[in-house]
Amino acid sequence: MNYFVSSLSIRRWAETISARSMLPHVLRQLAWATLGRQHIQKIDFPAYESVQRPGFDGEVVCAQGNAWVPEGHSFWELSVDGGVRSKAVRDFEKRTTETPVEMRKETVYVCVTARNWQDKKEWEPGQSLLPRDQ
Repeated sequence: MNYFVSSLSIRRWAETISARSMLPHVLRQLAWATLGRQHIQKIDFPAYESVQRPGFDGEVVCAQGNAWVPEGHSFWELSVDGGVRSKAVRDFEKRTTETPVEMRKETVYVCVTARNWQDKKEWEPGQSLLPRDQ
């Protein structure tokens, strides 16, 4: 049995109606699989009918991170939207405005898209969309 999933498969899946409600489930399963239960203190990725709830799309607290999940406390925004950059900027600005400064200093913001983001290098660490004092 082949478990390999290509980026093309993910991009095609992102175009389906069900992808929006399933993406949090996929991320939750990947976090469990890559971190292991012994490292996760909290994991919350509401999926399916629960994707409509307000707030961040996901939250993880883990004692030891890895290449995909940062160590400590992280908040996640997930998207299958075709306008990748504009969606990411809207989410980042909204969450930055809504999240108290002290909480932002103690957490990591993670943006996940099921789409191909051609100019993602412009948004790498150190390339904040907002001034550093915010």
